[in-house]
Amino acid sequence: MRFDPACVLVRLFVATVAVCFCAGSGSAHLTDEIVVEGCTDIDLHPDPVAVIEPCTKLIEDGTLKGNQLAAALRHRGDAYFRTKQYRKAYAAYDKALEIQPLYPRALWNRANLNSVHGRIEAKVRDLERALSIDPSHPLTLEAVGSVFSYVGEPKRAIDYYSQALRADPSMLRVMFNRALSYMVVNENSLALADLEHILKFSRDEINRNFIVPRGNSLDLYGKVLAQRGNVLRKMQRYDLAQQDLDRLVSLYPKNPAVYEHRANLWIVTKRPDKAAAEFTRMIELDPRDTDSYQWRARMYYTMKQFDKALQDVAVAITINPAEGESYWIRAGVYNKMRQRDLALESYEYAFALDASLLPNHLNHLKHRGYYSGPQLTFVDDQIRNGTIACIVDPHC
Repeated sequence: MRFDPACVLVRLFVATVAVCFCAGSGSAHLTDEIVVEGCTDIDLHPDPVAVIEPCTKLIEDGTLKGNQLAAALRHRGDAYFRTKQYRKAYAAYDKALEIQPLYPRALWNRANLNSVHGRIEAKVRDLERALSIDPSHPLTLEAVGSVFSYVGEPKRAIDYYSQALRADPSMLRVMFNRALSYMVVNENSLALADLEHILKFSRDEINRNFIVPRGNSLDLYGKVLAQRGNVLRKMQRYDLAQQDLDRLVSLYPKNPAVYEHRANLWIVTKRPDKAAAEFTRMIELDPRDTDSYQWRARMYYTMKQFDKALQDVAVAITINPAEGESYWIRAGVYNKMRQRDLALESYEYAFALDASLLPNHLNHLKHRGYYSGPQLTFVDDQIRNGTIACIVDPHC
């Protein structure tokens, strides 16, 4: 089934309104968390791995019944989720909800698990059920906000994140997501206020209740630090942005993304040499990342080091010959080198592989007076002739 964002918004709105008529219906549900002796909630335990064995023992020995069994299954599911044993987490949540269908915590957490796997329709179904049970719980409000964010409704996401934070101001993860939504709508001062509030806490406190990734991925602290650097860059507070991004690189030196964040600062401040050095480090960490070669090629192009730019594009094409962006960059380089036939050939390769590159090209030709036709998804004679004229024109 094709995912329809508009349908999701309507369904969540209807679910939110419907709870106004369901409140006080008297349905038995598990809103207050059940304490299971010997099976600890991972929110209260520093090591999720250590939760699995005692919970499993209680679940399998048959002593737990009803809501206590559902709660133990949810605790085990959360531990599996936190340790990225996703299939086992699904099984635990499904069993908990089979025992107690009106269990908000199991629904929220399974909704988040569905989100990790891109199963947005399934996430929405769980949220609809959670909304019908307890529409004012901060975890329900957070989850609804995340759906609005996903479908491109940042202002509505901000509203739900704000409601969640009014209910529970300690939810730093929610505050971070609200900051991201503020950045999308260019409310950078509000985003900065949220990020700076979060960074008043210790790294351990910030990462609490956040699935800390394995390997070199950023934890929540790193994500917050990166975004504060980015929002300071957007606000043109470049010295402070650099301080954050330098710290980010020092803390996560084997994560390619941190160098990209700092490269964006150098690009905005017109330091292509420094940006190229960041992309070089990214290539060292991941030699098959075509984006890094493409971006370093752009920096070489800016510095008029055209041979180096062509070398990087050639590597990118070797890694992924079906990516139109590489041919697009190569066309621009050939254009600057006045190698017109090669430039035209590369443009046509780029548009044949990736039609999404064509609208910007047509807008540029229209701006320069070399094309007056409609927006197309293929190259016709008028577009080809306009492209040739633009290539010939040294100012195009």
